[in-house]
Amino acid sequence: VVLECSKLAAKQNRACYVMAFSGAGNINDFEIPIGSQRKEGLLDLLGFLGGSFRGGTDICSPLDRGSALIEGNVQWGGADLLLVTDGELQNPPVRPEVMLRLSNLEIEQELEIHGLLVGRNQSTPLEMICTSWDNQFRVHN
Repeated sequence: VVLECSKLAAKQNRACYVMAFSGAGNINDFEIPIGSQRKEGLLDLLGFLGGSFRGGTDICSPLDRGSALIEGNVQWGGADLLLVTDGELQNPPVRPEVMLRLSNLEIEQELEIHGLLVGRNQSTPLEMICTSWDNQFRVHN
């Protein structure tokens, strides 16, 4: 899904920024800038996506980092944020100041937050974060 989203971003001449995350402090990021060599960027992304962490889900840190990246940055106006998770999130999943920043970005920069829930879990915390839960996806394994 992440690979397809990055391919779509390249077709639309949009930058793509990917964060892999797990427990507290486990964040890796990768950016495919606008105008980068498409094939080279996608090959690098495949290498990045091949990495993994060993469990835990701290969604607050990547949301805080992502919202800080978007905030006030014209390049990221109208950005889409896609969260791919097994749904095992803390409740509440995000500190109030991060939720406020995300809400402001939805209004000021037309940020949309989408979620992809992998597995059979229900995820009220993910519903709290996403712009509109009705438009989110679920993949059962």
